[in-house]
Amino acid sequence: MSSLPPTAEPNTHPPTQPESPELQRVSQRLSDHLARTEAWMLDALEGAMMLGWELNLLTNRWSTSADVPDYFGVPRGPDYTEPIHAAVVIHPEDFPMVLAKRQHAIDSGEPTRYEFRGRYPAPDGTERWFTTRCHALRDINGNPVRLLGVTTDVSDRKRADATRAALDRQLLDAQKWESLGVLAGGVAHDFNNILTIILGSAGIARKGLPPQSTAIPHLEQIEQASRRAADLCRQLLAYTGRGHVQAANADLNVLIRSSAAIFGIQASEAATVRYDLGENLPAVRADPAQVRQVLINLAMNAAEAVGDAVGEIRIATQSLNVTTEANVGYHLPPSPGQYVRLAVSDTGPGISPEVKAHMFDPFFTTKFAGRGLGLSAVLGIMRLHGGAIRVTTAPGNTMIEVLWPAIREMPSVATLAVTATQPAPHAAAKALVVDDEMYVREMAVCAMQELGYESLVAGDGATALDLFQQNRGEVQIAVLDVMMPGMTGDQLLQALRVLQPDLPAVVISGFTDRRTIKTGPGTRTEFLQKPFHPEDLIAVVERMMKVGA
Repeated sequence: MSSLPPTAEPNTHPPTQPESPELQRVSQRLSDHLARTEAWMLDALEGAMMLGWELNLLTNRWSTSADVPDYFGVPRGPDYTEPIHAAVVIHPEDFPMVLAKRQHAIDSGEPTRYEFRGRYPAPDGTERWFTTRCHALRDINGNPVRLLGVTTDVSDRKRADATRAALDRQLLDAQKWESLGVLAGGVAHDFNNILTIILGSAGIARKGLPPQSTAIPHLEQIEQASRRAADLCRQLLAYTGRGHVQAANADLNVLIRSSAAIFGIQASEAATVRYDLGENLPAVRADPAQVRQVLINLAMNAAEAVGDAVGEIRIATQSLNVTTEANVGYHLPPSPGQYVRLAVSDTGPGISPEVKAHMFDPFFTTKFAGRGLGLSAVLGIMRLHGGAIRVTTAPGNTMIEVLWPAIREMPSVATLAVTATQPAPHAAAKALVVDDEMYVREMAVCAMQELGYESLVAGDGATALDLFQQNRGEVQIAVLDVMMPGMTGDQLLQALRVLQPDLPAVVISGFTDRRTIKTGPGTRTEFLQKPFHPEDLIAVVERMMKVGA
């Protein structure tokens, strides 16, 4: 701030004595020291990206240590020493808080600190953040006359804090998924063993009854209930990202078209389902059944959002290249690379922030309790496939995007056709059946017996290996559980393949862990998820033996 020039007045006082040379030298040294101190202060504020300011409470005028447009990124032209223009630097939503903080500093006499957003973004489009510390100066009578403060640009710190918070959330999510995965895996393994026994026993009992038996409908209900319980287990495993993937080269557009009838049933009569499918999409490596599950869940979510109102559900696909810079806003972020994007959008009322924060939680619903896993299963499936998911919402336009990693091979949707029953092998053919659950072994033995195999039964890997060595050359197929105490199923299969490299094997498990994925499926290995019906095991064995014939 510059000082005002002196005003000429008539000489009404007697002349004063001139200052002595010594007093003049001291005055000059003080003036030079003050100038140097002020220059140092301005340089220090500029180097620290700080803005010093003063509000004269008597004149209501501002003065600052740096250029306001340069510091706050506001337009040039207005006189920012006037309060009406100085307020432009503050985001409108934060302005009442800033006024309240300044008034508190004036009334209380205490130093005050506050943070606020700038009205205009930074050149890169990101939000500007500032922090201010201020206090009031008073005259000899205790009246506030000036408000002094220092404002600091903390945009970089706020961005770093946001990045650190996002990484912390990802770490907590990873720990949560790991804990849930262990829990879900253990529950699913034991529960699926029980369901296998129930499902298998019901199937065997039904086959042993005459067609007119009144018990048959009840046994069928037991089988249906067991399958529904098994579906719930599979959804739980999908949610934790530990489900089983029957991967195939899939064309996303083909799967969408094949599910079109389901989309039409889910939508109300007032809603229109529109397709915008990209051309020449690359294939994705995915489990077709799980892709359909994602499609149906997203379509159901969109249909419920539109409800009975006149609206539109849009299903779109396109090829998408994701870069590190574009990897923002995803609930499950993708790695850079090529993807096939599936977007399901609706014209519903939008998703509130409270619902959006929990929409991927298991069993969360805005309708009524107990709806199942829904979108949480979608999240798990995308995690299992190495994909990504993002939700954007506004009234009249909500979109859920899922990204499937693309591959270069030509697409072909895999279908597992159940082959016709093959002639039973000769009586000398033997099957090795290994499971630590007695009733699961008995059910598998019944299924293999129906195919004409004599079963060598073991409850652990070491016993199974001894039986195999005692009957070398006679065992034509092995049915092995993965999770067993001692020698696990994958370790047993490796040992068996050393003795007989071309031995067909059906690997069964209540859930999929890394060992199962490493073991199969392959050309001579099939995976069968527990719980399974005896007819499921029969179909797998028939298919394997037909291919190997």
